[in-house]
Amino acid sequence: MDRSDRTPLALSICIQHHPARAHLLDALRERLPDAELVVDPDPDSEHRSPFRTYLECLRCTPADATHRLIVQDDAWPCSNFRERVEARTAEYPEALIPLFVPGTAEMGRQFRKRPDAGDRWRQVPAGWLPTVALVWPVELA
Repeated sequence: MDRSDRTPLALSICIQHHPARAHLLDALRERLPDAELVVDPDPDSEHRSPFRTYLECLRCTPADATHRLIVQDDAWPCSNFRERVEARTAEYPEALIPLFVPGTAEMGRQFRKRPDAGDRWRQVPAGWLPTVALVWPVELA
């Protein structure tokens, strides 16, 4: 598809948060100052559920967003994070883009096996979805 046929990228970033982890927010907010904070809708529930908060992050995606990035409150984004995410998202606008792969599990080993030195991005296998930081095209969200 010709780049001119695509809707301009509108990335919405949110932080998935539970109040018990409030001590993590100051540092993260410094790195993601424009991110929306989405707090667990039932933080005092007998059963803690990160998935409940994750769904809330998806539900409250702004209507004008083309992509929703959900970042867990214990993440540590790199410098120029937004710019890097926007560049990669613009390159692969229809893809779910995980921004974290655990390093010690089999998945981490597979992602480190690159066909050539320039290949830093890999297709995520079906059925596996990391949650530390993930970009969603709104159509999939």
